[in-house]
Amino acid sequence: KGQKTKHKKLCADFAALTPADPDALTVMRFYGVPEALVARLMKRADSRGDKLFLLSDEAWALLRAKSSTTVRAVYTGLRVFAKFDGAHVAESCEWRLAHEGLPTIYPLLKRRVLHLPKDLMIQLVDQRHLSLDEATGLDLSGLRKPGATDDDDLEIGGVCCHLQAGPHVLVACMLTKFKRTLQIYTDKAECEAIKASLQSSVLERIKAPPEEAEDKPDDSKEADAAKDGEDGGAADATEAKPDEAMPPA
Repeated sequence: KGQKTKHKKLCADFAALTPADPDALTVMRFYGVPEALVARLMKRADSRGDKLFLLSDEAWALLRAKSSTTVRAVYTGLRVFAKFDGAHVAESCEWRLAHEGLPTIYPLLKRRVLHLPKDLMIQLVDQRHLSLDEATGLDLSGLRKPGATDDDDLEIGGVCCHLQAGPHVLVACMLTKFKRTLQIYTDKAECEAIKASLQSSVLERIKAPPEEAEDKPDDSKEADAAKDGEDGGAADATEAKPDEAMPPA
């Protein structure tokens, strides 16, 4: 009899998160994302598992498949979360939002979203930080600690800043303890591009509401019609005249 072929995981470089995984539980609680999103997250199986990647159904099935051969995967999926680096480690959630994944997961965020007017968004991307103590009139309810009702009791950690009106502009930030300051986690080149788009006249035209059509006469059209009428009237009058007798030669 032939030797039975042993099948093993096609790719062992990435490990899937389960809803019971501590990282999955933390992300779901802190950002309010559904379990269905977490069920499509993977991280590297080695000690470098400091990023969470969102995979499509096809990529997920491929990496979870079993085969007699194996493949190496260097990178896969879309990075949506990353661990805080340096001294800014959040107390309740060590995972921050990755800027490149924001457009995909933004509709699924039930917490940690801050809507900013245009002037504050420009200030944020220009100075790369923004003090909430200096900004007034903002809805900070999504940043409060669970059960808190006061804006003075905010939870440190990742924040998605979203432009209040106009085009879809998203910026990944972190709320720190120092003067309740938002620090940006978007690279400098991306910040410059966002700032340029916010300040452009094109953006203003996009934001401007379309003017309602009014049933008003168009003066230029009336003028053209009147002119045509005068010319036509003159021509008709000329044609209507009887032929005058030609003077004798």
